[in-house]
Amino acid sequence: MPKVLKPGTICILLQGRFAGRKAVVVRTFDE
Repeated sequence: MPKVLKPGTICILLQGRFAGRKAVVVRTFDE
């Protein structure tokens, strides 16, 4: 879980508004 939080934070900083969609993709890869 902590590993997903780190890349997720980077996506939020890079994408910002699109972070929501990126987070969904990251969760799909994790599962």
